[in-house]
Amino acid sequence: GYLFLAPYATLFVAFLAVPLGYGLVLSFYEWEMLSPAPPRFAGLENYAEALQSGYFRSALWATFRFTIMAVPLTIGVALLAALGINTVAAGRRGFYRAAYFAPALISISVAGLVWRFFYQGEFGLFNAWMAPFGVRVPWLTDTRLAMKSIVFMTLWWTVGGPMVVLLAGLHQIPKQLYEAASIDGANAWRQFWHITIPQLRPVLLFVTIMNIIGSFQVFGQVF
Repeated sequence: GYLFLAPYATLFVAFLAVPLGYGLVLSFYEWEMLSPAPPRFAGLENYAEALQSGYFRSALWATFRFTIMAVPLTIGVALLAALGINTVAAGRRGFYRAAYFAPALISISVAGLVWRFFYQGEFGLFNAWMAPFGVRVPWLTDTRLAMKSIVFMTLWWTVGGPMVVLLAGLHQIPKQLYEAASIDGANAWRQFWHITIPQLRPVLLFVTIMNIIGSFQVFGQVF
């Protein structure tokens, strides 16, 4: 088993564990990277400065708001998409699955450039569509809309991942449960709440946790 684990463990240690540990050590030092002066051990001064910083608190609150808005929306849309694709004939299911998942294959730099063009205030695609109606929306320059715009872009970019996982979870639910429920007179709504959701609970928990982690690490979309 260790032989099979070795390739991943080597990459994990080299590119994640070591940089993470090195960054943790650096956080206890005051180090001017462009200065020839040696680093000075600062203890917890950097953390104290961050906690007292208005910028840090503002960024933390903005990230928390983003997570609260993005995670339920992404999981909800992913579940609806998975349920819809699951009802499609098996021959066409692969096309819809690929269509939903395709944006997740785009790097954040490309997705950001595309959506910046969509949201651009003067010549953006969305405002061009609404120009005949005399409407111009400041998607990224209005504080009331900027966060919602980022959430919508993130939904488009990331919904394919949890959708694929939830679709795989739906395929694991025994069809006999639905057949027995139908015989007992349960309609589609009751089957959803009493069969689908309980059977999907572990998968829903997994995609929710992964989306929360990803949302708290948000950077590329905003940048």
